[in-house]
Amino acid sequence: MSNVALRRAALTGCALAVFLSGGCTFHTTVWNPQNRDLDLSWIEVGRTSWMDVLKRFGPPMSATNTQELFRPEINQNSLRYSVWVDKNAELSLRYFVGLPFEWGDARSVYDILVEFDDDGLVKEVWRGTAETSWRPVFSDPTELHVERVLPPSAP
Repeated sequence: MSNVALRRAALTGCALAVFLSGGCTFHTTVWNPQNRDLDLSWIEVGRTSWMDVLKRFGPPMSATNTQELFRPEINQNSLRYSVWVDKNAELSLRYFVGLPFEWGDARSVYDILVEFDDDGLVKEVWRGTAETSWRPVFSDPTELHVERVLPPSAP
C-alpha cells in the first residue's frame, strides 16, 4: 500500500470516527508548572550548596501522581526539577462502543538538573527539553535538546 493510499485511509477513518463520535474533547495537563521558569541566575558554581538550592526551589516533585513515569530525583549528587506537559484528545463513540478512548497526542518534558561535587557545592547546571509526538501511522521520534547553563560552555 502506498504512502498516499495509507494517508487517505487514515483520513477516511478519522472522518468516520468523528461522524460516529458522541463527543470529542482536547485537553492539556501540566505537572509542576512552577518549575518551568526557575530563576538560575543566583546560582554560583563552587559556592552555592545543595542546601541553598533545596531551600530556594524546594524538593523536586514527581512528574505525576503515578509511579509509572519516574520518581523524583533527589540525592547528594543532583536535584532534578521537571515539568511535564501532556496534550490529549478524548473521543466517545455513540455507536457500538460505550467506553471513551483517549489519545495522547504530544508530550513535552522540561528539565533542570543541578549537579553537585563531593563537597555538596554546585558543579554544573543543565537545562533540557524533550518533545514527543505520537499519532497512529504517523509517529514522530522524540526530539531532545540539552544545554549546559552553568558553568557556561566554552565557545
